[in-house]
Amino acid sequence: MASFLMLAGCMLAVLALLWIERLAMGRIRSAIPVRIVVVGTRGKTSVTRLIAAGLRAGGLRVLAKTTGSEPRAILPTGDEKPIRRRGMTTPLEQRRILLWGANRKCDAVVIEGMSIRPESLSCELKQIIRPQRVVITNTYEDHTAETSDPAAVFAEAVPEGATVFLPSDFPDEERHQLTRKKVSTFVIDGNEALQHLEALPTIEWPQNLALALAVCDSVGVSVADALQGMAEVHMDVGQLGAWNVIETGSLARWMAVSGFAANDPVSTMAVLKHALKRWPAANPMVVGLLNLRRDRGDRTLQWMQALDHDASAFDRMIVCGFVPWTVCRKLERTYGSNMAVVRSSDPQGIMRAACKLSPEGGTLFGFGNIGGAGVRMLNHWQDTGEPA
Repeated sequence: MASFLMLAGCMLAVLALLWIERLAMGRIRSAIPVRIVVVGTRGKTSVTRLIAAGLRAGGLRVLAKTTGSEPRAILPTGDEKPIRRRGMTTPLEQRRILLWGANRKCDAVVIEGMSIRPESLSCELKQIIRPQRVVITNTYEDHTAETSDPAAVFAEAVPEGATVFLPSDFPDEERHQLTRKKVSTFVIDGNEALQHLEALPTIEWPQNLALALAVCDSVGVSVADALQGMAEVHMDVGQLGAWNVIETGSLARWMAVSGFAANDPVSTMAVLKHALKRWPAANPMVVGLLNLRRDRGDRTLQWMQALDHDASAFDRMIVCGFVPWTVCRKLERTYGSNMAVVRSSDPQGIMRAACKLSPEGGTLFGFGNIGGAGVRMLNHWQDTGEPA
């Protein structure tokens, strides 16, 4: 009997704590009039930053949070604060962001969705943040070990009653799923933003800018005011960029392009095509720099499958980071002697390998993953090169 009473008491205590937490979260959320979440396979960080900058220019106090290459909180002043993580990353991190926003009396929070697993993403949106507006940037395949259908995962995570901003290629079946949940949807065409791209300080995809402008407009910030703020936005370290690089001790002239953050093959091939057109190198040679990570085995497999179809996009190939022997054998069969392996993240070693493969230089295109060698190569190009 005593054991039963003790168990019942513990259960009542847990239920009481959950009830108190629910009330606390309700008060925190109600203190922030506008809550926006950005999800998608690619472009989440850019769209989050663009929306926050646009809303600030419209006079709102905005707290934004991005994961991107480095998790950061963007304060109402526009200043940035790194987010320190201890132990495992969980959706509860978003609770802390909401609390920061409430304590700072913010008019709006713009939060990049951080979860990969479907159940965790649903928890973020439905249980913690409960946004009135959700932005889905795109639905390309990535993190295939966790989810095989990104569009379905994003549609399922949207809470009832929200307003959703969709890219023009969002699948019809999932769009109908959102409609059945009594969700308002706005399909945004990237062509609507083409005329405004030159206002931005960095290169951006039309679809991302169009989505950001549509969200700002829905909050009451005009396109003109939003663009004024976006013109001064500070983008993520992984933003697409290019540098003219002449490596010390070499005659090779490189157009070094960072496409590391476009992790999935569809986005990466689009970035490569765009880069070759925008930043043509003196030497037409295209050298791919594929950075692999130990903890992204699914992405490594995805790239091996993609290169079966897209191998001709690169004249030479360097693979660096964590390189399994199966990857070496596969790439050797594809590129033969026009392939090099650098099992490290040392920028000098990677650049030596590039100069050996193409002594006169050309386009050196980094892709795959930004973690590890990606960040180190990006920093090396920034330190030794001139922006293109």
